[in-house]
Amino acid sequence: MKKLFIFLLTAVMLCMSMTAMAAKKEYNPYVKYVVEDDDYQETLATINSVKMSRMPKVAVMYVNNSQADYYKAIDKEIMKNFKVVLNPYVYQFVDGTPYMKELAEMGIEDLTTAERADILDIYENTDIDYVIFLQIEPMWRKDKVSTFSKGKEMTAVAPFKMLDVKRRKALYNGRITRVGESSTMFFKLGNKSVAMEAIELINEKVNYEIKKRLPQHKRTEATVYDKKPVTITVEPKASTKTIPAKETVNVN
Repeated sequence: MKKLFIFLLTAVMLCMSMTAMAAKKEYNPYVKYVVEDDDYQETLATINSVKMSRMPKVAVMYVNNSQADYYKAIDKEIMKNFKVVLNPYVYQFVDGTPYMKELAEMGIEDLTTAERADILDIYENTDIDYVIFLQIEPMWRKDKVSTFSKGKEMTAVAPFKMLDVKRRKALYNGRITRVGESSTMFFKLGNKSVAMEAIELINEKVNYEIKKRLPQHKRTEATVYDKKPVTITVEPKASTKTIPAKETVNVN
């Protein structure tokens, strides 16, 4: 009898668990309807389209002139960093390669020597708001040997520019220089690991300048931020009130 009671109790608990799981699975059937509803999806697409239209477009022109055997690893690290720092909820990332080809057709092969006006001219009639240019130049290697260890330094230099297309001005223009270094007592040091450390340091500087200087509004709104406050001077009006003349009283 006791065994039968335990069996029935177990069966009841099992049925209750299955019922609870089924209820949890069918908690909100409306969710499935929303996902499959065409009108809802069309509305969602429209909302996303409006949001995208308000987000500034940033064209990234990147050149890897490192001449390193591990250039693909450098490309991957640089581009991954750009797509993270250019927050996809704030900016629209645009591949600047087609615009670089236009410059090449104009005879400008080395973008580090290109005039700012030349770069801005090719974006003049586009919907691009801002331009970022980064080039990795050939790295310098320096070996260091001491009594107890041996080390290596890799120096990376990267010309870096940020341009505002609408206002035709530079937001940043400089050369980033960073040094990656490592040392060991027993193992052989390769160039790649030390070079990638220098690339990470360049990315840190790029991120700092983008967050500090790159506006988060579209170029059509840029002029609003340039307007200086207008000071209006109001001259006080002359009083028209007539002041009565003083009366002289003869007390004699």
